[in-house]
Amino acid sequence: MVAATCAKQKKSLDKISGQLVFLNVALMALERKQADHSLWSHIHRSVQTIRATCEQAGMAELEQLANDLEDLVRLVRDELVVVSGKLLGLVRSCAETFECSVASLRIGVPISYEFEEVRLNLRETLVNSSLEATHC
Repeated sequence: MVAATCAKQKKSLDKISGQLVFLNVALMALERKQADHSLWSHIHRSVQTIRATCEQAGMAELEQLANDLEDLVRLVRDELVVVSGKLLGLVRSCAETFECSVASLRIGVPISYEFEEVRLNLRETLVNSSLEATHC
């Protein structure tokens, strides 16, 4: 039973890692202005996959982070929020947090304290962006 749980978690972590590879490449293209706005639809799908995988694997903390990131990316995708360097930096921080968290879970170490800082920053940005979007 424990081996099956470990195998399921490893498969989930592998799936998240694959999505993070895409997310990092997409963010590099956006940061270098080598992509158009339509890339945000693909980023949204990638974050949806990460969220669903976290949900299925019972990784509640990561699922909540992915859920908030998904909401923020949806606002950008739908052009309700303007993309800024700060926003791209936050999405990059979220991707890095996922990478560190996946690495921690692979070796059985608790998720770092930096996770909370990124989560709170994302939540604040999401609230502010939602308010901005409702005024459009």
